[in-house]
Amino acid sequence: MLVEWFGQGDATEGYRWTMVLFAGLAVAMFLVTFALTKERVQAPPRNQLNLKEDLGDLLRNRAWLVLFGVGLCFVTLATLKQGATMYYFTYFMDAKPLAAGYMIFGTIGALIGAALTGKLTERWGRKQVMLVSFAVAGLSSLAMYAVGREHTAWVFGLGFVTEFATGPIVTLFFAMLADAADFSEWKTARRATGLFYSAGTLSFKFGSGVGGGLIGWTLGSYGYAANAEQTTEALYAIKLLMSVLPALGAAVGMIVFLFYPINDRLLEEIKVALAERRSFET
Repeated sequence: MLVEWFGQGDATEGYRWTMVLFAGLAVAMFLVTFALTKERVQAPPRNQLNLKEDLGDLLRNRAWLVLFGVGLCFVTLATLKQGATMYYFTYFMDAKPLAAGYMIFGTIGALIGAALTGKLTERWGRKQVMLVSFAVAGLSSLAMYAVGREHTAWVFGLGFVTEFATGPIVTLFFAMLADAADFSEWKTARRATGLFYSAGTLSFKFGSGVGGGLIGWTLGSYGYAANAEQTTEALYAIKLLMSVLPALGAAVGMIVFLFYPINDRLLEEIKVALAERRSFET
């Protein structure tokens, strides 16, 4: 909608100024975040930075390695779905104006899923919620393959379910990075939370690159041509990008997460042990 409003018929200008708007808002948000963030926790004097040792702890930390793989799979899945949306509605559905509504509807689903994460984990635990969320995201994406272009309601419904399932995934991912840092401190008596988070979000960068590359490679391999009537093969590729390929990403993410070593009971033991250790040190 913004592209149409800014471009007034010129899609290039529309996209340009839409991105300028989003970039400006992002810069403002970053500055506000910086201005309002305060360091409230002082590290113990003995816990001095040693990048070599911290990186060694990171790469030996099974929990973090699993989360890196999960983040990679999740963002690949999300990038495929989001990157293919405009192609899907423009060429496969032949209903380009519906794309904006679909993305907004999905965002609402993701926000609801994220908001409910706490309640869900209280009842079933973090690992179970993460696994089920990947399963739901994968199955709802796969179901999209069977939906015809005339079934708009099904497209919106399945899209909502997929995005709802991604809400707990991304919320738990960042919570579990802190758990991985606790796990490392419990094992090594050294803590590097910032490194764990920055290295964890690196998986998101890799995932966006993998997902973006897969979109271009898949479309190119099946003969996609911009702003033209698409061949049957190109339409099939667009359909794969919205269904089968994201489902594969979810399946791999779920399999990787099966190796996550921290369950709720162990996490509680770690918290108690660290609290005792810190009280003794002070």
